[in-house]
Amino acid sequence: MTATPLSAGMLVEAALDVPAWDGERADWRARGMAELLVQALATGDGDLADAVLRVVPSIGPVGWRFAERVSALGDISVSRFGIRPMPSMRYVPTRPIATRLPDAVQEAAGRLARLLDRREAPEPDGPGYQRRVATTARRVAEVLERTAVDRPAAVRGHRCADLAIPAMLTWRGWLATGCGPLFAATPRLITEAQLRVWLGLHVGTHLDLLARSAAPVRWQFGRRLLAAEALATAVEISAYLISERPDEIAVLRAGLIERLSRLPGIGEWGPRAAASSPSMASAATMSSPEFVALPTLACAYVAGPFVLAEKRFRSRGVPQEYADALDRRWRRAGLAHG
Repeated sequence: MTATPLSAGMLVEAALDVPAWDGERADWRARGMAELLVQALATGDGDLADAVLRVVPSIGPVGWRFAERVSALGDISVSRFGIRPMPSMRYVPTRPIATRLPDAVQEAAGRLARLLDRREAPEPDGPGYQRRVATTARRVAEVLERTAVDRPAAVRGHRCADLAIPAMLTWRGWLATGCGPLFAATPRLITEAQLRVWLGLHVGTHLDLLARSAAPVRWQFGRRLLAAEALATAVEISAYLISERPDEIAVLRAGLIERLSRLPGIGEWGPRAAASSPSMASAATMSSPEFVALPTLACAYVAGPFVLAEKRFRSRGVPQEYADALDRRWRRAGLAHG
C-alpha cells in the first residue's frame, strides 16, 4: 500500500476536537494525546510525538489517571526519539462529572439489560475459556482473519505490529496511519475467548471501518469516535444473540454489562430502568474508573447502537456496504430497528 503522509498537526487538531466541556473536555483531550503517543511509538513517528508533547501543557489540569498515562508515554517517547521533554503535567484527583443522563440513555440502558437477559448466563468451560494466550501481533492478525466471517463487511489482511510498552498505558490500539489501518499489539495475557471477542470482533470492526472509510483519521476522535464505538458495540450485541459458543457468550455478556456500569449514577437509576433484570443488577454494583470522568463517551457505547439502528446504521461517514451488512446482522439477531 502506498503511504499517504499524515500531518502531525492534523492529528493533534483532530484529537483536541471533542464534544465535551469543562473537566470532561480536558480529560478526553489528554486521553487523545496519549493515544497519539501510542501511534507515534507504533509507527516510529518522532514528529508526531514532538507535536503532542508541545501541546499537552496547554490542555490544563486533568485527572490523575490521564496525566499519568500521558506522562509515562511522554517519557518513553523522549527516550525513543530524543525529543525535548514536556513540562510536568498538572493533574487533579479523578473528578466525576455531575450530569443527569437523558431519558433516552436510561431507556437504552434498560433495553440493553433486557436483551442480555434473553439468554441465561452461561457457565463456560473448556480450553477457549480457561487457556491464556499472549496478544502478539501474529496472534492478533490470525484471529482477525478467523473472525472476519463474523464481522459485517469485513476486510481481510489487517496489519498488526508488536509494541513493547506496558498494556496499561494503552486504551485504543487500532490506528489510522498513512499506510492504512494498523493494530498496535501490546503484551498481555488473555483467554482465547477474550481474544476472539475483544480483538477479533470489537477491534476488527474498528479496523474494517477504517479500511472502508474515505476519512479514516476522523473515526479515532471526537464525534466520529462516538459513532465508531456505537457501531462496534452493535456488532457485539448482535454476536451475543447469535453466537452458539458458551465461552464467547460469557465474554460478550461480561463486556456489555461492563459498558452499562460505565454510565454515571447507574447504581441509583439502573434498577428502575430495568426492574428485576439480573444484568442490570450486576452493572449497578460495578464501577468504571476510566469513564467516571467521560460520561459522553460512556453513553455512546450504550445508547449509540440503538440510535444508529433506527437509521439502519446509515449515518454520516459510514460506508454504505458497511451499514447494509450491519443492518442485516442486526435483523438476523432478531433485533428491531425502533
